[in-house]
Amino acid sequence: RHTMAREDIFRAIDRFSQEALDALSPEALLASLVARIVEASPSADAALGLLRGPGGLARAAATGLGAALTPWLEGRIQALYAEGALLALRAPGLERRIGEDVLAEAGFGSLTAEPIVDAQELYGVVVIASKKARFLSRGDRTVLSVLSGRAAAALSQQRLRASLDEERARLNAVIDQLPVAVWI
Repeated sequence: RHTMAREDIFRAIDRFSQEALDALSPEALLASLVARIVEASPSADAALGLLRGPGGLARAAATGLGAALTPWLEGRIQALYAEGALLALRAPGLERRIGEDVLAEAGFGSLTAEPIVDAQELYGVVVIASKKARFLSRGDRTVLSVLSGRAAAALSQQRLRASLDEERARLNAVIDQLPVAVWI
């Protein structure tokens, strides 16, 4: 049983890695991340992915939370971000900071989150919740951490690719404006 679970985790990580290469947008990448985390984490029943934008964090993908809980949880995570308490997401007891009573009412016993960070740049946050477990296991947290790290690398790569495309377009525009032929 343990070997099968480990193989499922490795398969989900490999699948996410491939999907991350093919993702055309940060939102598509986070939709894949959320799906793979729920698939790979034995206890996760739900996940929420938020991306950082000019106005703060905004929902990019969610699964399993329900229509009422998703915007509420998104708002609570945004409030922690605004307070500068993002590192508190990793600390035990996040349920108390978020609102244990509301989570319990929705049937969730545990919750944890992981910032999506690469080279000190915050790209977003992913949150997982469980109805089955009162506490998420070290394995669940490891899956969350590994996939969040891969997502950060993929988002960084997307930004670098976009920057390269902009520079290439700028160079081509300059070359097109030159009165003489230029060989590159």
